[in-house]
Amino acid sequence: MGLRIAPVSRDPIQTWLNDKYLEWQRQFGRAPEKAFAEWLGIKPSRLNTWVNGTRKPQPEDCDVLAYKLNDFRCYDIMGYTRPDPLLLKLKMEWDQLPEETQVEIGKALEKAGKKRANKGNDAEARLKPVE
Repeated sequence: MGLRIAPVSRDPIQTWLNDKYLEWQRQFGRAPEKAFAEWLGIKPSRLNTWVNGTRKPQPEDCDVLAYKLNDFRCYDIMGYTRPDPLLLKLKMEWDQLPEETQVEIGKALEKAGKKRANKGNDAEARLKPVE
């Protein structure tokens, strides 16, 4: 009887991250995991905790992974709700938008909020009994 090595079972998020790392290497060339983490914009130690299974990505971590890897499966694997792709893009690129664009988006949101509030008031007025 020789030494028998049992296969190591991997968590789905570990498998997914490993696959993404290999895809990234095929695209950008062979590089250490540290370079992959830096490309993602996270600390190598954080990526390492996900890959070795000591921690799980949180929803905001999945935001980074989905945005950079253009793959939303992290949310599915972790059981989180997927965000709207456009809202995620806006969230991730907000700081790079010119200030005037940020202000315009803020104004548009404020205007939309007022319209919603007015529609609610109109509906309430229609439901009130006439005295």
